[in-house]
Amino acid sequence: MSEITDLSASQLLLLYRDRVFGFKPMTPTLPVVAFPVGLNRPQLYINHPQGDWSPFTYPFNLTQQPAASVPCGFTKNGLPVGVQIVAAKYRDLLVLQAAKAYENVSPFITLAQTAKY
Repeated sequence: MSEITDLSASQLLLLYRDRVFGFKPMTPTLPVVAFPVGLNRPQLYINHPQGDWSPFTYPFNLTQQPAASVPCGFTKNGLPVGVQIVAAKYRDLLVLQAAKAYENVSPFITLAQTAKY
């Protein structure tokens, strides 16, 4: 693992993608921005099925593929954004290793923490 210590978060994800899959095993966690606490779906999707506003998560449950969502930044309005790392069935450890490696090179920093610097 020493070869990845000097990589940026984006370089790490590309290395993971290229070495393990040869395709892009990452998606946004959601295609919509975070919505207010207390709502169980975005306001624009109140009368829509869940698959309309969360198309990237449920397919992996159906295919029994392991996936992990890790925070990767914020929108221009300060809302959190996540990236979902996915692997083939039974490759749970690989997903966890990739998520940990990503968090090691790109630790999650809250907006409150950035205001201190």
